[in-house]
Amino acid sequence: MSCLAGMAALIGGSAQASVEFKHAVINNHPLKAVIEKYGGRVHIKAKCKNDFVAVFYPMQGGQIVICSERSTTATQLEEALTHEAVHFAQHCYGAEGGSIYITQELKKHAAKKGFSDDAEYAHKMAKLYTDNTHDYNREFEAYYFEDSPGAVSDMIKESCRDFDLKEI
Repeated sequence: MSCLAGMAALIGGSAQASVEFKHAVINNHPLKAVIEKYGGRVHIKAKCKNDFVAVFYPMQGGQIVICSERSTTATQLEEALTHEAVHFAQHCYGAEGGSIYITQELKKHAAKKGFSDDAEYAHKMAKLYTDNTHDYNREFEAYYFEDSPGAVSDMIKESCRDFDLKEI
């Protein structure tokens, strides 16, 4: 069960989460704290001018904007935050125009571990872009991990940490 869905169940939240509930759970989500620890910011807007659910902007350390009116459930909101958090990790990693992981290796890992549905979903969603381009790889990775906030938290911690010369 996702973090947000669990919170909804605890307080008797319905499938249609209220704006106040959505703002509360995002503001208390563990990923938000990790993003902010590494210099990013998460903004929640009740209404947005554009038609996106969430978007990542690389300016000023990394900004995630979530448009709560576009997500009807707590789970959709968490997936949007997690998806954009992958882009934040990619930004920290310096994956300009690309992904942290090699897309073909993620696909192989998914097949080996029985996650082929995740890989198929990620491919379906990312195929707005030409296969194996930087944009495709970046979006594939974000869709692949969007239901794994714990893995994305670890990805941010590794990609955004301070570099230590002793590692070389």
